[in-house]
Amino acid sequence: MAWKSKSFAGNDWIQVQNRFDVLFTALGSPDSMALLRKGATAEVDQKLYLASDDPSHADSLSDGGWEECGPPNGQGVQFLIGHNGFCERHGIELGL
Repeated sequence: MAWKSKSFAGNDWIQVQNRFDVLFTALGSPDSMALLRKGATAEVDQKLYLASDDPSHADSLSDGGWEECGPPNGQGVQFLIGHNGFCERHGIELGL
């Protein structure tokens, strides 16, 4: 499984979340895929984190700008879409 991240201004990340939801469903909801967000809604900079077995999925969600990374950590991590139990299995703590 690979991790990719990308920063978004304001609420621009919502379009990526919608695309991810369609892709996740079309692929049969694999337990190795998830989309997480870090940053409070009021913040200008929102960062999305994509976990997937196929790193090319990132570019199908938005044009470029995705960087290889590790799983999100620290304050403000929110689980958006993925298989139930994903965060627990991968040791990701959620919180505001």
